Amino acid sequence: MEEVELSLRITLLEDTLSKELKGIMKAFGTEGRDKTLSAVGSRFLEMGQSTFGAGRSWWRGNKWEPYSKGYAKYVGSSTPTLLRTGRLRNSLKMSPPRGGTVTIYSNLKYAGEQFIGNKKTGRPGRYYFPVESKGAALWRLNYKAEKVLVELMGRTFMKLSRGALSLPNVPTTAGTYSIGNPLRGE
Repeated sequence: MEEVELSLRITLLEDTLSKELKGIMKAFGTEGRDKTLSAVGSRFLEMGQSTFGAGRSWWRGNKWEPYSKGYAKYVGSSTPTLLRTGRLRNSLKMSPPRGGTVTIYSNLKYAGEQFIGNKKTGRPGRYYFPVESKGAALWRLNYKAEKVLVELMGRTFMKLSRGALSLPNVPTTAGTYSIGNPLRGE
């Protein structure tokens, strides 16, 4: 029997899979995560800043109770300081992404008390971030904010992956409450 030599050659005509995988890896790599965190964090910060003002806010987590007549007299204005000066609104900042986290914060000492309120002083809580609570330790994004932020995250991943990742289905119900303090990142 004669030996027959067989020669094979594999020629790559088009590499569509690697292009898709590179896009997915870019979206989920450190750079993609940081860009996504920056986009979502910036939008969350904008939501918080937009809650300040005399009118109704689309993002406000609760209806802000008016200050008492006594407090209005004490400060010399019927418009609450929170709305009048803009100091708290302008103090809201965002940290650069680090270790898969971005922080939205205020360095003002009274920011936490304005947010949660203080029963001793009679100051009502004014949720200037789009969150809602079920008791002091259970928090979540409100439905409107969660929907917008999840859509933004999906669009950002899709854009970074150059279309390899499709838009996610946005939840029709709000996420679950989690234990922690939204002002301490717990």
